[in-house]
Amino acid sequence: MYSLLTSLLLLCFALSGDCVNSDHAIYISVTEIELKQNGRSSASFKIFADDLNAAIQNFSDKRSMDPLESFIDTNQEAVTTYINKYFELNLGNKKIALEYANHTLEGDAYFINFTFASYEASSALTLRARYLMELFPTQQNVIKINFENEQRFLKFDSSTETQSVNFN
Repeated sequence: MYSLLTSLLLLCFALSGDCVNSDHAIYISVTEIELKQNGRSSASFKIFADDLNAAIQNFSDKRSMDPLESFIDTNQEAVTTYINKYFELNLGNKKIALEYANHTLEGDAYFINFTFASYEASSALTLRARYLMELFPTQQNVIKINFENEQRFLKFDSSTETQSVNFN
């Protein structure tokens, strides 16, 4: 079930523009991270489809005529490389690589799911979320982090470098 913040941000997605019109007024993404001590942790990115399409084409220097429904399938490696470059996740002093799991397209937003190694509660979690900012200077990335019964929220914009959280 989505939290109130996630629901409000998704409403912003819905009210902000047409499916493939990159002239929408709001440049925002929501990422929800589920940390698990046992088993795989996960990160789910909710990103405007047209914005991600433009970022991947810019990143890979490859023009794509793929419809939004098949864009990630065709460009999965580029999407994974792009997210891992612009979304840095460190546990303690160890950089964690996200592994692509799956995705869906809902309206004008992609929901892209990744997994990564389990979380050690004694480790600080340090994040850097700069994706889409190379194309959209007003981009804001909201990160929701869930661990057991606790939640933390972080907001990144072009002036934010890294932020850290602890759950111990």
